[in-house]
Amino acid sequence: MAFPYSSAVVAGTNATATEHNNTRKDGLTRFLKFEIVGTLVVANKQGGSFIAPFNGSVVQIYHKTTSGTASFRIKSASNVVDSAISSSSTYATETVIALPTVTKGELVTLDITTASGVDLVAMVEILPTP
Repeated sequence: MAFPYSSAVVAGTNATATEHNNTRKDGLTRFLKFEIVGTLVVANKQGGSFIAPFNGSVVQIYHKTTSGTASFRIKSASNVVDSAISSSSTYATETVIALPTVTKGELVTLDITTASGVDLVAMVEILPTP
């Protein structure tokens, strides 16, 4: 049986460079992982601070508590990237980001605004802007 895919590149038929690069965002994306262990409390800058490695756009925020609930916001410098994110023991993803832009060198932080849970993990997915 012949291999079902063509190795020939035909202009206008195969994926363009832009289409190919868009499908390979996994090689460019960076994840910032915030992890708060134990009983959650309302406070700013929890789970570490990260320096944005490049100018980029926050494309998703993944989050989950071990038990209970928490609301949090992600900030970049003094700008709120996304606020009032509600997290529970059910895995969730935020895909509509209020202010997705981060600038290289800015601190990215997590603030817990309400808490009645244990352990919070949040991962911020950032894609570089061209």
